[in-house]
Amino acid sequence: MRIKLAAFFIAPALIQAQMAFAQNSQPSWNQKLGMFSKPSVVRIGAGCFGKYKYNNKYYSFTDGAVGSGYFVNPNGYIVTNAHVVEAVKDGKDKCKEGISNKLAEKIKADYPKVDEKNIQRQIYKKVENDGDFQFYNYVLLANSEEPFPFETKQLGIAGGNQDVTIIKIETKNAPVLKLGDSDKVQLLDDVLVIGYPTAADLGFELKTQSIFEASVNEGKISNKNKKLQNNASVLQLDAQAAGGSSGSPVLNNQGEVVGMITLAGTDKDKGAFVPFAIPTGAIQESIRRSGTVNEQGVIDRLYREGLELYWKQDYKGAKTKFEAVKGLFPQHSEIDQLIRDSEQKIADNWDKTDYTPWLVAIGGFLAGTTAVLLFVNLRKQSRSNAAASTEYAEYPTPDAVEEPRIEQEVESPSLQVITPSRVSHMYRPATLMSLQTTYVELKNPQGVMLKLNLQGDSYRIGRDRDWSDIDLTGSGWNVISWHHAVLNKEGENYRIYDGDGTKLSTNRIWIDDRPIDSREGHLLKDGDQLKIGLDPENQVILTYSNPANKESVA
Repeated sequence: MRIKLAAFFIAPALIQAQMAFAQNSQPSWNQKLGMFSKPSVVRIGAGCFGKYKYNNKYYSFTDGAVGSGYFVNPNGYIVTNAHVVEAVKDGKDKCKEGISNKLAEKIKADYPKVDEKNIQRQIYKKVENDGDFQFYNYVLLANSEEPFPFETKQLGIAGGNQDVTIIKIETKNAPVLKLGDSDKVQLLDDVLVIGYPTAADLGFELKTQSIFEASVNEGKISNKNKKLQNNASVLQLDAQAAGGSSGSPVLNNQGEVVGMITLAGTDKDKGAFVPFAIPTGAIQESIRRSGTVNEQGVIDRLYREGLELYWKQDYKGAKTKFEAVKGLFPQHSEIDQLIRDSEQKIADNWDKTDYTPWLVAIGGFLAGTTAVLLFVNLRKQSRSNAAASTEYAEYPTPDAVEEPRIEQEVESPSLQVITPSRVSHMYRPATLMSLQTTYVELKNPQGVMLKLNLQGDSYRIGRDRDWSDIDLTGSGWNVISWHHAVLNKEGENYRIYDGDGTKLSTNRIWIDDRPIDSREGHLLKDGDQLKIGLDPENQVILTYSNPANKESVA
């Protein structure tokens, strides 16, 4: 009877859990990647425009380009193509000079007898003194009344594999795309291309606000082995691209940049473009030369957490995250709409707590109860059968013997620092730590100390909370890179490596005023003190302790 009752309760619980899953429909993975990544992609304009009136006829000429780019650092660093900003690379005066020459050529074509040099001087003087000349170098961000002027930090060479330029605008907390490893790309891998093709917003009756809407296109790697004339590698894509797409990031299925649109072959008969992308190796090198590093910031975590809550229909929680994003970066392209949508869902009483885990847990509990009841019932039945067979054989029944009571000794755990772990370690079984624990201790300039106990084979240190084995997201740890160090067990000790295996940290790891070897790392010994950064006022001290190693040496 009890088994039947348990089953009676289990069925509704599991049905409710299934209903919760069914009602909470999720967007596709590519839709999620598009939402995560769109805010990091920007529109860029660079060039100059001039007009001149000669014999009651107006002549005009524009020299410049409109393209795409994307943030690679929260402090306003943007990657784009060199050819997108080439027209303004030498400054305003050179751009004026170029416009004057082009206008003079047009006038000369209509009036062959005019002195072209004299016309050039007249035009240059005129565009210098009135509004007939416009110089523009801007980055367009959503929710901003004015475009952001940029400065060039690292200028590449237009065309080819070095067509990469790093520009910077004055902003903070910008949403950032992480660069991946283009060497790992395989034929027919799925990719997303995000950018601002001009064909998507010119020539149609679209609102002005539409120019802030990036286009997201699905595609595939159609060839990973194409070579330019200088033998540099490029990726051939099967994806939509058009004018204005130059500088668009190409993302893998993890949302990492594996290339940047730079060239396009054209089929004139079909009007089709075959885009090519620069691999990330050249992009990483340009970022390094510009004096910055590719790393994400707090806004990326808040935005991702907000979207996950939104998709779980926790609209109140999502709205809180989205408002925090807006406070840090008001120009975020998606955030206003997401806040409005969340408010509307809350007003429509769509917001709900996700009870699914509880329902599943209850279902599991009741299922376990059923198993126990079944076991008890079978055991009783077995005992009953055994008793019957004993009586039939007339075997003597032994006297009942009381089992001795064993007092359990409870060992008191030693005091230890509990270090936050990344999500993948959330359910790692707890282990009692002894006084002989091996650990590293980090001390920041404010005197705050954190300890990471070492027992496993490998550990990671950085400010990326989802990657690191120690939480360094608080203030005072900014000298540490997003992915700063890896520790691998070697014998009784650990070897520390700079960076994450693909790139070095920004401020490096130092011992005896020398950076540790970029390939060999450094085998830690008890008492070693390493420095992260060389500025004493902004430096983290890493101390390694291995008491067992100390005793064995003694």
